[in-house]
Amino acid sequence: MANTELTIEVDEFVLKKANEVFRELDLDISTAINIYLSHVWISHDIPFPADLDRARIVDAEVYSMEQGSREAVRK
Repeated sequence: MANTELTIEVDEFVLKKANEVFRELDLDISTAINIYLSHVWISHDIPFPADLDRARIVDAEVYSMEQGSREAVRK
């Protein structure tokens, strides 16, 4: 199977936290993304509910968590 390089921009805090989970699962980011993309291809759907209002809430929660982490570092 040929590989293609993919360049994306992601939130630094989210990537850090996701990589912590991937390490616990013994996955690297490329494998995790391949699993996600394979699921999308096979199911013709994303593996979670797509809800714009919920996405906004999650963005706000991530922002709040990120700000809390930065405050903890400053103390």
